[in-house]
Amino acid sequence: MLMVSNFLQGQTALCNGDSLTLNLSGQTGVIQWQSSTDGGTTWTSIPGANSATLLDYPLQATWYRAVVTNGTCNPFYSDITHILRSNLVIDAGTDRQICTGSPVMIGGSPTASGGLGSYTYLWSNGGTLSSTSVANPTANISSQTSYVLTVTDSAGCAAMDTLTLDVGGVAQPGADTFAVTGSAQSFTVPACVDSIWIECWGAQGGAVTVESPFPQGGLGARMRGKFPVTPGQVLNVVVGARGNSDPSSSGGGGGSGVGVGNTPWIVAGGGGGHDFQDPNFSGVHAVTTTTGVTGNGSGGAGGTGGADGGDNIYSGSHISRGGRGWNAGATGSTGQNGVSGSTTTTNGTFGLGGGGGSVGYGYCNCGGGGGGYSGGGSANINQSGGGGGSYNIGVQQNNSGGVWTGNGRVIISW
Repeated sequence: MLMVSNFLQGQTALCNGDSLTLNLSGQTGVIQWQSSTDGGTTWTSIPGANSATLLDYPLQATWYRAVVTNGTCNPFYSDITHILRSNLVIDAGTDRQICTGSPVMIGGSPTASGGLGSYTYLWSNGGTLSSTSVANPTANISSQTSYVLTVTDSAGCAAMDTLTLDVGGVAQPGADTFAVTGSAQSFTVPACVDSIWIECWGAQGGAVTVESPFPQGGLGARMRGKFPVTPGQVLNVVVGARGNSDPSSSGGGGGSGVGVGNTPWIVAGGGGGHDFQDPNFSGVHAVTTTTGVTGNGSGGAGGTGGADGGDNIYSGSHISRGGRGWNAGATGSTGQNGVSGSTTTTNGTFGLGGGGGSVGYGYCNCGGGGGGYSGGGSANINQSGGGGGSYNIGVQQNNSGGVWTGNGRVIISW
């Protein structure tokens, strides 16, 4: 049994495991102890609490008073005692194996809760920590190390917890493959991984059908490189789809790529769309350079810096647009469809930069440019679109233009 301790004026505090003892002296009559948990607005009689001494184990902030009655006299009320309960809970963190040579933050989230007032932290083995007096210090160890954490709140209540870290964790080899979903995807770098390989394939441009005897849409590029990363880092992944088919005007293929936020690391351009009335000219293949390729027409390809492909205007109307560059428009960085600007359109399909669009049968008959780091150019009437440009800031690169059929793909391996 512990006596209550002073915490604030008019208040006393109990720590976990402590009991409360209150004594009433100098009074005669029938005693009834009462408690309140709402600041004294309502009072409840404590069953069996009729002696001058009260022993209780409050689990939360509680107010106490004694009511004394003697015959027909008015009841006498004692002074009110306000008891605060410190339900201090601490978490030093989860025992685990960490990566060899990698500093790691320890402690919980939060490290301390439920106490009264502010907290004071004390960690053991301070020589391996960035600080011994903060909730979440950084540990840097070379062998198995155990820590004892002691936390004390403003009421003087204390609690302890332990944590053991072991070293020797290494990256387990693995790979994630990303296919077309129609939306941006994400990849989180696994523990202990400090570099990854990224391989991207841009999508092929569209055609009338895949069984068509006529030439098909241009082929997508393949880009591969190695990139430094940090465990837990989140990368954006976009996979382009093959260009939409149309009786005469197919969209360009979408580019595929990976980056952080709106900053690209690697992009594989998509191929240009094919027009069936141009039997001697397939859609132009995507290239490994940052500048897209002009289609079989007058619409110029997009330049460096993620520019859109060109716009072909016939008789004052937009008849075909090139593919979208990675930063084109508000959503170009995560894949925006190319459009023709006319009310009858064949959009390019989703990808990093999107595929180029073109106007449908009876008006244009021309394939759209492919998407990528920069868009492929638009086509003239009865002709096919250009291929998208590509991008790669990785090391140990291995890149190829115009090699991929169908939808795009991304593989991240480590």
